Amino acid sequence: MEPEFVHVSRAFRIGPDASENRAGIVVASAEAFFLVVGMKATHVGMAGAGGAVGGLLAVYLARKSAGKPLCDEASGVIETDLAGLPTEVTTHADWPVRQKSGPVIVIPREAISSVRYSFWKWGIFLQTTGVEFRLEPPLFGRERMLQQLAGLGWDIERI
Repeated sequence: MEPEFVHVSRAFRIGPDASENRAGIVVASAEAFFLVVGMKATHVGMAGAGGAVGGLLAVYLARKSAGKPLCDEASGVIETDLAGLPTEVTTHADWPVRQKSGPVIVIPREAISSVRYSFWKWGIFLQTTGVEFRLEPPLFGRERMLQQLAGLGWDIERI
């Protein structure tokens, strides 16, 4: 039996700019992709390698960008909190996210114009109106995960 929710990635990028790389859990269902927003990769690097000063700088930058929209409203995505998702989602046995609150980007099926996978660019690309999301697939289990996405009804173009 195919799962209703598939864990796709632990990292993603919003748009083409590498500064928008983020740690975070990406989950897919037949109706949407859910991107649980973590820290920007640059902030993680500062906190990890920069010692106390780097940690303080990472906290400052995270607070400065808090509350700002991550995506253009015209893209058709929804920015909300995990606590605001339906309980049918967050309490489902297949739902892999354990945290109960925090920002999440919901990309409904109707907002996605294409799903592409590239081995050479190492990414799954979700195209919406005006915004492309790049999901970083796992090193191992990639083909199985892509088959699960296809089982959920996602037509994935291999480029």
